[in-house]
Amino acid sequence: MASSELVTPLVAPELFNGSVVVLPPLQRDALLKPEIADCPARFGLALAQIITLIEHAYGMAMFCDHLQDQLDSSIKSLEILKEQYPLQAFTLSRRGFLIALAALPTASYTSSRQAHRIVLKLEEFLPQCAASITACWHLSGGNNLDSIVPIIDTYLPTLITVMKTVSSYRTIVANLVAQCYFLKAILSWHLDGLEVAEAYCRQALQYSGIAENTNLKLSALNQHALIAYYKKDFQKALAISEGAATILHKASHEPIFPIMAGRVYMYLAAIQAQHGLEGAEATLERARVAFSAQSARFESIPVYADCGDASLLLWDGLTHYFLGQHASKHSNRAFASLSKFGQLAPSMTIPERFRLECLNNRTLVAIQRGELEEAIMSLEAGQHGARALESKQRSAEIEYAYHLMCKQWPKEARVKELKDQHYHES
Repeated sequence: MASSELVTPLVAPELFNGSVVVLPPLQRDALLKPEIADCPARFGLALAQIITLIEHAYGMAMFCDHLQDQLDSSIKSLEILKEQYPLQAFTLSRRGFLIALAALPTASYTSSRQAHRIVLKLEEFLPQCAASITACWHLSGGNNLDSIVPIIDTYLPTLITVMKTVSSYRTIVANLVAQCYFLKAILSWHLDGLEVAEAYCRQALQYSGIAENTNLKLSALNQHALIAYYKKDFQKALAISEGAATILHKASHEPIFPIMAGRVYMYLAAIQAQHGLEGAEATLERARVAFSAQSARFESIPVYADCGDASLLLWDGLTHYFLGQHASKHSNRAFASLSKFGQLAPSMTIPERFRLECLNNRTLVAIQRGELEEAIMSLEAGQHGARALESKQRSAEIEYAYHLMCKQWPKEARVKELKDQHYHES
């Protein structure tokens, strides 16, 4: 695609305030009007208004990150509707809303081709892609993970072509491409296995470098460290996590989000504890300080960086789980942290893949503490969740936990029954 074929961006000067673009505010009150009684109708209205917001961003493709922040905030604001409707109605309406938003660039591009429009209007296409990626991040918190990657793959090749051929859009498009590969890494982790996920993670790291986005680069490094950790290549996980901490230190003059620093430290703390290294608790405390600093700033966080405070509890639990292998006093702390979000039943307030990660590690702590009833109860709940999510990663965690249970209680009949039940149901 030649750059001469592209539409020149048209940006109205009045939409700028200094060097920061000001997007038209979304009328959230209109999205949540109580007189619209039907749940699908409420989400339908929300979709129409969000599409209008995206259309206002046409001609401002260089500010896709600002658009993503506003869309992320708007999507989160719709969570209040789950308090007003039955769970099934809310879940189905929300998923349909997100799928429609995620498919926006695909539908638009197909329509353009059918109309024989050869010129790709980047100033329309890129905001639509930014909106789609934001919706996909929100979709990744639920079940039906296999529906997300096919949507991303419809426009990812086009984004890569634009990045390579149109220098003026290179960094902003690289940012979107990196997010696509970051999402694919997370999804492949559950659907295809860790080897495929690692390959996508390397691509996310490559494109985050082209985007000159240190926050995104740290996200990719964190994900790479986690993949190595769950592959049980702990030495590699430590090296990558230490590398992320080094980059974070060198980037002290850059606008790094405190929560991003917190994520680097919380992963490093657990991996240090797993290696029996000194300083794990001090590193964990640095993570807590960073998370607190983010909470005090009341600023928008990129959707790829926003893990919320819940993740800190997970990695607090894992750090104390590994410390508990050498000092039993840490096991109680580990169990308390992992039980908070590692609940036995699905919850609309907790992303399912995250709940199961906490739950499966809660099982490990129960085994460490010698609590058979708790271990059985947690393992059974984890088995049901992993099957519903169709996650290879969560299923692998269940297998590992069961292996440890067999070592802890080699003659316990109820432990053997768990294995028989697993094979019968699968």
